[in-house]
Amino acid sequence: MPKRRKKMVAKNNVSPLLSRGMRVRDAAKYLGIPENSLNQLRSTGGGPLYMKIGRRILYDVHDLDAWIKAKKFKSTADYAS
Repeated sequence: MPKRRKKMVAKNNVSPLLSRGMRVRDAAKYLGIPENSLNQLRSTGGGPLYMKIGRRILYDVHDLDAWIKAKKFKSTADYAS
């Protein structure tokens, strides 16, 4: 019987692979938005920070979390500020 691999988890409970960067598809799933929406946000601005390495677009999970946190509002009056 083959040995089972242990899941690698970093100190902050984030997979070491995720700490290197998520591809667009995985980042969109993580954010709960369509992949096309994330692509459009990257093109027009207003989306999370990203890295471009060669042709590959990568998102750091910490940048995705920061972007989500910046989207929190107490009321609709907060949108203007």
